Order: sequence, then C-alpha cells, then structure tokens
Amino acid sequence: MRITLLLFGLLSCIAASAQSRLTMNDNPYIVMNGSVQMVIDNNNANAITTTGSGGNIISESETNIISWHINTATGSYIVPFTTSDGVKIPLTVQITSAGAGAGVIDFSTYGGLTWNNDTYKPGEVTNMTNMGVTNNSTEIIDRFWIIDAHGYTTKPSGNIQFNYDDAEHLAAGNTINEPDLKAERYEPGTNNWEVFPVGGIINTGSNYVTGVPFNSGDFMRTWTLIDQTTHLLPIVLTNFSATCVAGGTNLQWTTASEINSDHFIIAGSTDGIYFEDLADIQAAGNSNTPTSYSYTADDNMFRYYKLSLLNTDATIEELGILSTSCNQQITPEFFAYSPASFQITAQTQQLTPGNYVISIFTLQGQLITGSNLQLGTEVATMTYYDQSLSDGIYIVALRSTDNPKITMTSKVALFH
Repeated sequence: MRITLLLFGLLSCIAASAQSRLTMNDNPYIVMNGSVQMVIDNNNANAITTTGSGGNIISESETNIISWHINTATGSYIVPFTTSDGVKIPLTVQITSAGAGAGVIDFSTYGGLTWNNDTYKPGEVTNMTNMGVTNNSTEIIDRFWIIDAHGYTTKPSGNIQFNYDDAEHLAAGNTINEPDLKAERYEPGTNNWEVFPVGGIINTGSNYVTGVPFNSGDFMRTWTLIDQTTHLLPIVLTNFSATCVAGGTNLQWTTASEINSDHFIIAGSTDGIYFEDLADIQAAGNSNTPTSYSYTADDNMFRYYKLSLLNTDATIEELGILSTSCNQQITPEFFAYSPASFQITAQTQQLTPGNYVISIFTLQGQLITGSNLQLGTEVATMTYYDQSLSDGIYIVALRSTDNPKITMTSKVALFH
C-alpha cells in the first residue's frame, strides 16, 4: 500500500520531544511542496528511520528542507530522498567527528529538466563554469544536493554517500562517463567549484558515490556529481582580476595549486574576439600552495584580456577572459587665460589623478615660476599674479610626475 503525505507551507516540527522519531514503514511518501521546512528536533541518527520496504521523502526544491538538529552528536544520518519519478536516492552523512555548538544541518535535493545545470543552479551558485570560461553542465549530473551545516562554532567532520538516478546522467546533452562520477562542492567565497578536490568511490551497480570526505573547513552547502576526467585542469585558479593604474591595466591572478604548468600567456583584444599575445609569465610548475601573479599592460590599448596556461606537455588551457573600462579614456582638459592685469589662471578637469608640476614660461623659454600640485578628475583652478609680468605671450605647461607621457601646454596673451 502506498501512502502519500503532502506537506504545504511551513511544518514547524515533526517531533514533539527530544526522543520523537519519524518512522516510515513499507514505502510511504512525504511530498514536500511550497518551501516546506520539516524540523527533526532529535539529534539521534535514528530520528528518521525506514523499515520494511522503506520510505520516501520528495524534496525536489532547494527550499523544501529537512532541518535536522544534530548538534554535537555523531552517527550515520540518512535522509530517504526519492526523485519525483519514484527513484530512491537516499543521502547519507556519516559524522565521525562531532561539531561544536547548537548546530543544525539542512538537507534538500532537486533535479533539473535538462542537461544545462546553469539554468537551475542553487541560489548561492553564480556559475557552472571553470572560472567563467566554459559551461561544464554537460559533465555534471542533473541534480544538486544541499547539505547546509549552520549554528556550529566548529562544523563536524565525516563522509557522505550520494545515491543518484541513472536518468539524470544519461539525459540528452550530457557527456558523462558514469564510472568517472565523483562528488564536488561549491565554494561561495571564491565562486568556484575547484577549490576543494573531488572525492568518493563510485558503485555503478548500486548507483552511489560513497566515502566523500569533509571536515569543518570544507563542509560546504552545495554539492553535485561530476565526470571529473574531462573537467579537471592541471591548475586551480582562484582569482583573475584587473585594476586600472596610471597609463595601464594591472592584471592579477592566483592559483591554489598547479600541476606541470609551464607559463601563462597574457593576450589583449579590443573586441573580445581577436586577441594579440602580450606577455609570457613563468608558472610555478608544481605547487600545492597559493601562488600570486601580476602583469601590467601599458597604454590601455585593450578592453579585453585573456589568461591562458601552457602546460609542460604543450597543451594550452584558456583560464579566463575579463573586460575592463581602463581603455575608456576620458579627455583631459587644460587651458590658461588672463582674467585681469598681471594675472594668469590655469584650469584643469578630467585628469588622471596624481602628482603634477605646473610651470609658466616666456615665449622664449625662460621659466617664470613652477610649483608641485596634486590634481584629480575634478575641476581645479590655479592663479599666478605678478606685477612684474610684462605684456606678451606666455606658455603654461602641466606635466605629470607619475607618468612622463602626460604633458599639456596652453598659450595665454597678457596685456595691461
């Protein structure tokens, strides 16, 4: 006999006391719908128990949550998840080292309608790519698991077993080799799927990946299964960014680890399509510690920059493309005039912020005066008054001491 219990809205608790249990016997169904939170207020691993032919909890949404108050307990915590098609995919979290504090672990799982996980990724996930380059959804099973440990001062450690549905790796559009499936977690701090190594041992006969390790430092919220053979790069890139500097663009990137890397290739482009190689930067080769790199492209010629890696086996991996506004040059203005007798006034605006020298010369090149200034993009007015100035044409020059290429002049006629 199949019994289905539909839960809508918010179910605050299914346990009346600390020793209450949810026992599911002979295949009943709990179907969660409408952002349900089902609270298990019992930290024993048997607080959810299946007997006979088992039980089924259908979550199928990131916001339909089993909220289990595990606190400082240990044990094998099994949530009997089932897909909307009735395929059992129980999730097992084995806690071997207890957490500290009044901790809760929220559990949910859901699948997608297509191979393209990017269209139904969890709320905290910004990409299904390798650092913004390629959508790797074809290599990812069409399902996410949410295992959110919160309220702990120190999260627990242990291992996880993910059961999966064959239909979700065989779906049209996927390029998954089932024996190569492993578990991978998302690191929201760096928006990266590759900060932590993949893990687990697959059993294709019983459809699970087991022995996926986690500890207090890498117990992330969002998980999935991936065919890592085509996805894994010999480098883990954790940052690729650009900063506008005087007269150029400074590129910075950081790797968490490198395997047989030879050198990085920096290329620039005005349109994001055709790239020109700019520089080669020596790579670390083999490293398990964070390594930072930088390169400054002069003159702001390009809007787009591409970072690639040449490996020691001569293969090239494109690591990322970014766009900057550094090449969107503002037009600096500088002019001089004489508003009154014996007075020369100069005005600037839209300059590159920095240190400048302003000088006044006679038409024959004789220096009349000079002074150091710190100027920015805002309008700045400078006035020089000298009763000894005679009628004639004067040259007012402005020069950047930060970038010698920035020099501007203006002529002014002085008459009494």
